[in-house]
Amino acid sequence: HGGAGISDRGSVPNLAGQKAPYLEAQLQAFKTGGWADAIPALLRNGDWDYAQFDTRQQRRETLNQAPCLACHQPLAAKSHVFTLDELTRHAQRQATR
Repeated sequence: HGGAGISDRGSVPNLAGQKAPYLEAQLQAFKTGGWADAIPALLRNGDWDYAQFDTRQQRRETLNQAPCLACHQPLAAKSHVFTLDELTRHAQRQATR
């Protein structure tokens, strides 16, 4: 989909500017529709390395994905899409530790 969410191939849709319901539906389709077959098992839970990039689209070389996988892997059989509210609650819990 391109580093900025804008595809350089006509057969691959742009993700930039898409609304949350569309993105969630696409992620669910990957999860339940067999589209994820080509994705390594460890990454099929939606952790497609997006966390390795910061808001400037620069790779965070020192990122430890273990905490990410601790939450995402147990949900492998369920939806791996976290809502903004869920992420906000998680961030608040982390801030109070």
